[in-house]
Amino acid sequence: MSLRVLAAFDKFKDSIDAAGVASAVLTALKTFHGQKIGATRSMILSDGGEGFLPAMARPLDLQMRDAVVTGAIIVLFVLTKAGPLGVPVKASFGINTNTKVAVIESAVACGLYLVEKSLRNPLNTTTHGVGELIKVCFYCRCLLNKPKDCI
Repeated sequence: MSLRVLAAFDKFKDSIDAAGVASAVLTALKTFHGQKIGATRSMILSDGGEGFLPAMARPLDLQMRDAVVTGAIIVLFVLTKAGPLGVPVKASFGINTNTKVAVIESAVACGLYLVEKSLRNPLNTTTHGVGELIKVCFYCRCLLNKPKDCI
């Protein structure tokens, strides 16, 4: 009798993403226990933080889109929208054109990984990019008849 295996993982922070972990585990199982392994399936899990959007993409049948939003660092006296060290942040979001559901992950706009440890200070950072991402999703939802025109 062969075993059915579900490899369901969250990311290993600062190391490997969830899909990579699942793939490595399934490869190892097949390599060392090949005859005992039958059907396999992998699933991405998330605790709701960084990695949430990829975890939701397949189950919700999301089409991925990109937007440029304000990053986590506020640059004083600069009027342009800028991310860490003055560089705009590319933030992905997902949208399902059938159900009209949009999914964002705040970490892509203001996550700690965007800011060097020495610059992390709540008095000098912002979540403004998250609001911009919500606005982009709303705009795309209004254009669902022409989803390619979203971004």
